[in-house]
Amino acid sequence: MLGLLWMLLFSNCDGCSSKTNVAVFEFDAIGIEKDLVTTISDLLRIELSECNKYKVIDKGTMIDTLGEDLIVSGMDKTVKYSDSLGASLAVIGHMSKLGNKIIISVSLINKWEKEKIYTDKLTSLSLEDLEMVIKRLAGSLCEMKKAKESVTVETVTEEEAMPHRRRKSYHTVGILLGYMFPVGGSYGKKVDGNRYESQLSGDIEQMSGAMGIYIYESSKYMAQMSYKGYSKSKSSLANVTFSGYKFLSLEDVSPYVGGGLGMAWVRKFTSIDSTYDSYYSYIDTPRFDGLSLEFGGGIMLFRTYDFHFMVDMKYHIVFTEGTPNGFIFSFGVSYNKKDGGGCGCGF
Repeated sequence: MLGLLWMLLFSNCDGCSSKTNVAVFEFDAIGIEKDLVTTISDLLRIELSECNKYKVIDKGTMIDTLGEDLIVSGMDKTVKYSDSLGASLAVIGHMSKLGNKIIISVSLINKWEKEKIYTDKLTSLSLEDLEMVIKRLAGSLCEMKKAKESVTVETVTEEEAMPHRRRKSYHTVGILLGYMFPVGGSYGKKVDGNRYESQLSGDIEQMSGAMGIYIYESSKYMAQMSYKGYSKSKSSLANVTFSGYKFLSLEDVSPYVGGGLGMAWVRKFTSIDSTYDSYYSYIDTPRFDGLSLEFGGGIMLFRTYDFHFMVDMKYHIVFTEGTPNGFIFSFGVSYNKKDGGGCGCGF
């Protein structure tokens, strides 16, 4: 807690600079080649220099001041070296090998309080994955937010992706349940004066139904094919739509917006004012078909997993007689469609 208070009080006052001076020392390592350790330490300096909070002390300056040995681990030595460099904060790290895994941990040390004010760690399963791990840890040190909590679809590590590693393009299938809320009685209405108004007590204001979806997903965009059906009494909508959406976030909770075109088939149940005695003289259920347009958006949850939970809201209109239109609210899940069959849901 004291460390965080110190950050708030002094982060804008290292020699009247807007950034806090931070020294990134070489990683302490066990069972890992020296050249790799040096490369990883240099990469962390580069990534951390992108943070608008810190001014990373140049490695050449560190060597001129301290000599070639920049590996530190103990608190006393870290504080002493930081003081010599004029750094208020220091980053020390440790790398260790466990089988094919490389475990990397980092700590942010407050020189004045002589304590670790933040620590984090990630695991790399390959040399190629190390760059992503360091990028995530640098972001963790900058935002003071655990790297596990800051995952996006573009920064998933190999360990986090197991056993179903994400691909650049991702296919899911699923189902959404919900309601359509017609506007202005466009899917059926009662004409005043009908003696059989019990068959249709007013304009149809709500139709229940479901939507089957197929999603082709990249990091920033989603293409969707859907078949939806909604009905109440004798009024109904059946529709096939091809849509495109843009994600507004790369994280596990991703809002999206967009729209699409399709083909729709509509039945409208309308009660008719008449003086005839036959019941069927009072009820009309014409059928129409036409092009449809929809636009809107929603939120996708658990996006970095092989299943998604979705909440969707869109406006839908059919270009046919009477222009049926309304708002569709739905929610449901989609699953990764695996190669060779199955939807990723265990069936």
